[in-house]
Amino acid sequence: MSCYLIKVENGHKVARPITSEEEYKQLRGSKEQKANLRQARAGSDAAKRRLVQFNYSGHYPNGVVKGMKLPSQAFGFDMDEPEAFAQAAKLLLKEPGKYGLLMSDLQHRRSECSKELLLSTVATDRSNL
Repeated sequence: MSCYLIKVENGHKVARPITSEEEYKQLRGSKEQKANLRQARAGSDAAKRRLVQFNYSGHYPNGVVKGMKLPSQAFGFDMDEPEAFAQAAKLLLKEPGKYGLLMSDLQHRRSECSKELLLSTVATDRSNL
């Protein structure tokens, strides 16, 4: 899995690869990030805009985000509500192969699945309704 830090430089969104787990943890766990997250969960739009942005499993040649047309082979999601994520994680972890589970970070409530397997499973599940 690849991970990019997304930020605005000179009015343009750019992506910089995160090169180590330590760097990722430092960005996710900073005091500023935690304070912004608390405020965002309390309804502050300004704090939400200040949160560190990540993109998982993207590909950004030369760090350019605008106009990127290379599709990712993965689908990642995160959930702010602990109960909702616990329910989703339970389902994914019960049958990881069915959903193409690639990664699940329970602490940060983030999961990533194979886009191809996840979409085919959802299509099959919907047809059985």
